[in-house]
Amino acid sequence: MIGRFIKTTSTAALIATFALVSAQPVTAAEGDAADPNTGAISVGGGVDFVTQYWFRGIAQENQEVIAQPWVELGINLYESEGVFSSVDFNVGIWNSLHSGPSGTGAGGSMWYEADFYTGLSASISDFTVSVIYTAYYSPNTVFATTQEIALKFEYDDSGLWENLGVNFLGFSGLAPYALIAFEFDGGADGISGEGVYLELGIAPGFELAFVENYPITITFPVTLGLSLSDYYQAPNATTGLIEDDAFGYVTFGVEAGVPLAFIPSRYGEWEFHAGVYVIVLGSNVKNAANGVVTNGDSAEVFAKFGFSFSY
Repeated sequence: MIGRFIKTTSTAALIATFALVSAQPVTAAEGDAADPNTGAISVGGGVDFVTQYWFRGIAQENQEVIAQPWVELGINLYESEGVFSSVDFNVGIWNSLHSGPSGTGAGGSMWYEADFYTGLSASISDFTVSVIYTAYYSPNTVFATTQEIALKFEYDDSGLWENLGVNFLGFSGLAPYALIAFEFDGGADGISGEGVYLELGIAPGFELAFVENYPITITFPVTLGLSLSDYYQAPNATTGLIEDDAFGYVTFGVEAGVPLAFIPSRYGEWEFHAGVYVIVLGSNVKNAANGVVTNGDSAEVFAKFGFSFSY
């Protein structure tokens, strides 16, 4: 049985936040080329299929089918042309469904994980600051519920590179961000005591427009996960004492995405995406995964593909 170190959003994820922008009214003559959603409310969703599921470097599953559907509602609360440009609210659910060993559990269900989240974000110039609450819950009771509050800081550096005249292969910037999460109930490592998690990342991006209406976006995400306090805990093999490892993991990846432009825009904007990643593990998470997902290796390769939409 694979749990969260056995416990529980990749990734990035992960936690998804949609940018809500204003648009002019759509006329009939504009057809599908115009954005049909002119309001302050947006919806989004999608599903990913992964060969291995790692939560912040902690092994979850690597057997059979792993499907991860999600859906989100966003509301633009404020928007202007000034430096303080927008305030957005979002709420959603992210899931992980497993047909492998972790998809049974005491509940006898393949519904391994359901993450309920809500957040508030504000954009000031090229910076976005978000406050996010997440409850990590296991419907088949493989792991105990964990709750956390996270702060996320993002910087849109695309304008910086544009001003410098850097436009190599449609380079869109590094997209740096930092996230710090404070557990206040339960723990991702499955050991008593709430932890504090720090994540740092970049995702250099390029847009390749080989075919009209089907530009290919290539990104190279790098994510570093660290424990600031009691996040990657494990018993010392010699003393038996619980010790925290500051280094959790680092991932290197390459991702590609292409819009599904053949779908009429009245059904939203759709995308197909895929990626391949290498994850390098810290000692505590490596030891916890040994014999479960890895064979004592410090690095693993995994892949994903999926579809997403926004409206």
